[in-house]
Amino acid sequence: MDAPVPVLEPVLPRKPARTRLIVGVLVLLAIGALLVWLLLVVVRPGAGDPGPRLVVVETDGGIATMDADGESMHRYQLPGVQFQFPAWSPDGSRVAGIGRTGNSVAVTVLDAGTDPTDRPLNLYESTSQPAFYLYWSPDGEDITFLTSESVGIALRVAPTDGSGPAEIVRQAAPFYWDFVDDDRLLVHTGSTGAEAFVGEVALDGGPLETSPPESGLFRAPAVAGGGAARAYVIADGEDPSAAGRIVVETRDGSVHREIPVRGAAAFGFDPTSTRLAFIAPALPSDPPAPIPAGPLQIVDPDTGDVRTLLERNVLAFFWSPDGETIAALDLRPATDPAPGQASAGRARPGPASARLASASAAFALPPLATGPSGIGLHLSFVDAAGGAVRSERDLRVSELFAFQVLPYFDQYALSHRFWAADSSALVLPLTDDSGLDHVVVLPADGSEPRTVATGWIGFWSP
Repeated sequence: MDAPVPVLEPVLPRKPARTRLIVGVLVLLAIGALLVWLLLVVVRPGAGDPGPRLVVVETDGGIATMDADGESMHRYQLPGVQFQFPAWSPDGSRVAGIGRTGNSVAVTVLDAGTDPTDRPLNLYESTSQPAFYLYWSPDGEDITFLTSESVGIALRVAPTDGSGPAEIVRQAAPFYWDFVDDDRLLVHTGSTGAEAFVGEVALDGGPLETSPPESGLFRAPAVAGGGAARAYVIADGEDPSAAGRIVVETRDGSVHREIPVRGAAAFGFDPTSTRLAFIAPALPSDPPAPIPAGPLQIVDPDTGDVRTLLERNVLAFFWSPDGETIAALDLRPATDPAPGQASAGRARPGPASARLASASAAFALPPLATGPSGIGLHLSFVDAAGGAVRSERDLRVSELFAFQVLPYFDQYALSHRFWAADSSALVLPLTDDSGLDHVVVLPADGSEPRTVATGWIGFWSP
């Protein structure tokens, strides 16, 4: 006998209770509100991004971060600590500075996130071997810094999380370097004798080249992005009127160019390519001038072509991050007329800067426009492709900048950011007519400068 086939009755939905209906509506409204918030805050490009920031050393030696207009300021509450030349980490989340408290000098790392804290992490501290310059590694995991030793200078490295002590990499004087990558440095030390060296070394100080080149008269070496190319100076044995030759070469050996120079040279790579800008004296001198100053030139390693961008006595220059503009500072004679604007005026002649005036004579540079405070210079924003001057102005930089940054601008250009990340403006410390120093943002398009803080110096975030 066959089993009976069951008959399936249709099941009709029951009407929901009033309470369940209200709860469902509330849930739907909550989900809708969440989606709107996600679209406005999370999905919207750039939302939550604090934008370009500045770190500034104020006139009391304290340190502060702020936005590009001097707003949204956070002052770090570290009583008794006087900072110098702070530098942003590569990801912009931290700031490292060298702080002095009494006779003790420390390399300190501070949080600089959207809600910064004032808790410092000291990576190194000493009263007898004080630190005086620092440079983050590209990955932000180490900080390299220089210390004054009983004899000469030491380059040290310390992990930025404080997990280990600061170790000495090498000792020599003078000492300049650039990062090839996270674990390798291109180093230039000394000038002549046993300390003279240029070549790659590991972070433990070990040499990575079997036959390093013989160095010539220059300061900081330079490495193009990712270690694809490098530049340094060798002695010139062929041309007795030349002080040396700038060498630009690629890592794979496919390109090797040599450009004769008539004295000390300073240079830097375009951040986006292997083009190299450099300054060096236009004419030889005996002995060769130890301070690089001369026309601003650029060499394309692929073709070997050398072009002059500025026929002026350029003292320092800084590439914009997009590689399209070079900001150049050139010297002006003390006899030039002096405009009176505080944020963009040339210094009045006066006795306060005798050190730089005497140095100018010793280095065969023209006399500088000096004043009760500040050093008169001329700033030009130059198109790197064609050499056209986008804008220019006279200004009066602070003596701190003139004496401590300009003589070593090529090294500071590697570790500290004078340009905004969007290549729109430079930041410099300028001195007003009363002798007060201000941190001033100078747009490359020539529009009006804006003072963002009263302070000694400031640097842009990445």
